[in-house]
Amino acid sequence: MKTVKTILKAALLITLLSFASCSSDDDDQGGNPVKSNSYKVDGGEYATPNLYLIIDGSGTNYDSDYTFMFTDKIMREDATNGVSMSTDTNQFSSLSFDNGGASVSSITAVTNQITVGSHPLDDDTEAGFNISNWNDTYMYNSQQFGVPVGYVGYDLESSFSGAHLNIESITIDVAARTGTINCTYVFYSYSTGVPINGEYEGTFTILNDSI
Repeated sequence: MKTVKTILKAALLITLLSFASCSSDDDDQGGNPVKSNSYKVDGGEYATPNLYLIIDGSGTNYDSDYTFMFTDKIMREDATNGVSMSTDTNQFSSLSFDNGGASVSSITAVTNQITVGSHPLDDDTEAGFNISNWNDTYMYNSQQFGVPVGYVGYDLESSFSGAHLNIESITIDVAARTGTINCTYVFYSYSTGVPINGEYEGTFTILNDSI
């Protein structure tokens, strides 16, 4: 099953090498945040006012793993293209959570794992900005969407301890496919060991990657 986080991971490897040598779409999610709704790395700050909870699966078969995707623009899903970003996106951070990859029977069984407290990040976690190239592009309502394949990327280095998402508060409405969250996160770059620190307070949308 092709998921956006898998393609992002492959694209990041290419980028690091080059630097070293159904349907739904959503408006801005953040509302009026108390937190900055951004992440910081290497002296730069990158606004991510929109948040999406991405869950893989369909019907009565879902992956217990999940991803929080923070972006500066919008994302959408459909049965043909899966989950994709609008191609005016410039920056994102993608937090991946590994719960053993077990199959569960509902989206609620996945979201029940997302509670107040500290959650360790999986090594598919990354942040990226200055997106320059896109794959699998298509048009929807006069807006182009696709999967980024060229950007400045920072992926998680698992040998540095302490990479986590800390959830201060959260609500989830599975029926409405929405929620609210107040959180902070940190991880350390594979290539340089520099910290990536982010925070978000606002709403999020649940997207289902079913392809």
